[in-house]
Amino acid sequence: MSPEIDTRIHAIDFERQIVEAALSEQFPRFQVVEPHYVQADKQFALHARPESASPQVTEALLGEGLEVIQDLDGGWLWIRTISDQYLGYAKSDNLLPIGDGYDGTRVQVLRAHIFKEPRIQGPILGRLSYGSSIHVTSDSEQHGDYLWWRVKFGGTDGFVRTCVTDVQDTEPGSSEFLLQSLVVPYLWGGRTA
Repeated sequence: MSPEIDTRIHAIDFERQIVEAALSEQFPRFQVVEPHYVQADKQFALHARPESASPQVTEALLGEGLEVIQDLDGGWLWIRTISDQYLGYAKSDNLLPIGDGYDGTRVQVLRAHIFKEPRIQGPILGRLSYGSSIHVTSDSEQHGDYLWWRVKFGGTDGFVRTCVTDVQDTEPGSSEFLLQSLVVPYLWGGRTA
């Protein structure tokens, strides 16, 4: 008896007749696709179809590992997130090869920012969410009242306060952690604060 196919997490497309290697024995007439691995260069939505206006099914976080199942026309990719195994479609300009950036330093707060300069009044380059991975390029630096990490972001240097990577007293799944999200608006397919 074969396991039930869930097209949200199993890479099979009946219309194009392609299938991931793990399911190839069940679909011997389908073309087998082998994924290659990349990292998210920013936070972005994965869509239900290769169209910007199609529904979001999940989000990729900065630095997250992804499997590219197939390259499609128009710069679209069929992608699976490593963390939650969801499949979706995204544009190819949001990705980096594995090892070209994020060192596994994880964001431990619900949300934070990457600044262009080491000051909280400075221009914001990007946003961070709990679980995002950043690429720290130097020891912490004191600027004003705060300690900062110098990080790589989008091909340039940015700055993140070191406190956003400090392990918090509240763990994900704890009632204290969940209470912090009570007033956050719901986003279908969202993985961010």
